[in-house]
Formats: sequence, structure tokens, C-alpha cells
Amino acid sequence: LQRSISARSRQCITYLLTQVNDLDEPDDINGRNCIHRLVIHIGRTKSSTQDDESSAYPVPLGTQFTNRHLQPAVSAAVPVKAINTSESNLLSKDDEAVQILIYLLDQLSESQRAALKGRDSFGRLPLHYAAQFGFVVVCQIIMKYMQDWNQFDAKDGIDAPEWHDNDGFAPLHFSVIGGHPLTTQALLRGENWQGSSEAKVQIRKTIPKSGASLALATKSNYEPIVKMLVDAGVDINWTDKTGETALHIAARFGHEDCARIILRGSGSQKANIEIAE
Repeated sequence: LQRSISARSRQCITYLLTQVNDLDEPDDINGRNCIHRLVIHIGRTKSSTQDDESSAYPVPLGTQFTNRHLQPAVSAAVPVKAINTSESNLLSKDDEAVQILIYLLDQLSESQRAALKGRDSFGRLPLHYAAQFGFVVVCQIIMKYMQDWNQFDAKDGIDAPEWHDNDGFAPLHFSVIGGHPLTTQALLRGENWQGSSEAKVQIRKTIPKSGASLALATKSNYEPIVKMLVDAGVDINWTDKTGETALHIAARFGHEDCARIILRGSGSQKANIEIAE
């Protein structure tokens, strides 16, 4: 089946899917199914290669990210990754690889559809990888099928604990860390497809990595992403281990527009300017 997908042989894909009950592959070293691997393949072959870091940015086999992605948002030693301005140019729905993904999903039987919400050995869904690579159209396609198949419960937020991988990262965190504003926007829109729970803002305040994502977006001066996260209810008063909030970081790095967004807050929360580091 994997060879058929790689060769983009629709007839072989259709036939082989009739010969298996599910897409589980217990022998795969990373616990991934063919949907994981197709999304990762698309990411590795279609990602922009504009800087030296891009060679390490596609999904590492044994690590969460490169070390620079794991450093605290407040560390001045970590190089800032420029915000992604080419998301809309990387892929379109008409791209052959995307069409194969759609075709594969369309051919899945009810028992095989569980693969779309399957987790690999790192606890990641195919959506995690689509978000990490900043592929808006792939995220939208995956979310649409998950919604149609009753696999997409995001009423408490797409960064709620049920979306976390083994390291506590949800697809939203990956998108923010990668500096992907359009992907972040698509994920936040997707989580509201059935409305929003009253508890979502409070739940989001209890997720440390969401607050850390806001701090990282602020440090990197990802102004559009900062606004999206504030509007989505990410805790703007979250403090890191040094006691700094996102507002401290904006002030320290001179990111005036980010500071204005944080100070403006949202209808559900306001920045506490009395917090001392």
C-alpha cells in the first residue's frame, strides 16, 4: 500500500485497501501509518528551503525539534525564525500530492478511518505534522475529514490536553512555533466548527505550552499570531520560570506592536501590568 501511494497509483491503492481491515503498522519503527507518512513526505518535499535551518525543520526521526525550537522563549541566545510568508504558495488543493491524500481518504472504509486519528510513537496525529510544516490546505483537508467522521472534538480548544502529543504539544503549538500565521488561523477556525464551550478560555489558561507559545510568538515578533492567540483566549499573564510574561518579553525586545496587542487584551482577559519578574 505504501509503495502504491508513493507511486501515486490510484488503482493499486483502491485494490489494496480492500485487502486490509485497518491501516495499523505495528512493525513501523515510529508507529506511523500510511497517512502519517504521506503528510510527512509532502512536508519534506514541498517545504521551502530558504535558510540553513530548513534542512533540520522537517520532522526529525527521534527528536521533538532541533534544540533551538526547544529553548525557552525568553532566551536571547536562540535565533529567531522569520514568520512564514509563503504558506499560501507552498501547496494548493490541485497539487498532485494533495490530490493523492484526498483520494486515499475518500477510499477508506469505516474501519480504516481510525488511521486519521491514529498516533505514532511520539503521540502525534497526521494533523500535528501538517501544522508543523505550515501546510494550510493539508490541515483544512484533514480537519474536514475528521469532522465528517466524528473524530474532531475541539470544543475545548485545539490545544486542549486531548490533542497533546507525548511532549505536551498540540497541532496549534507546532504551527505557532513554526511561525505559520495562516495555518494557525485555520486551526483556530477549525476548533469552532461546532461552536465553543464556555470553559475553553479557562481550560486554555491551564495549558502551560499555550502560554509559552504566546511568549515565543511575542519574542519572535509574530504580530499576527500574537493577536490570534490573544483573541483565542491564551493566558496572556502566563509566566515562565524566570517570572516573565509575554508583555515583559515584548518590552525587553522592543516589540511595540506586540505589546499593544497584549495590553489591549480580549473580552475575556486583560494583561496584568503589576506582575513583576
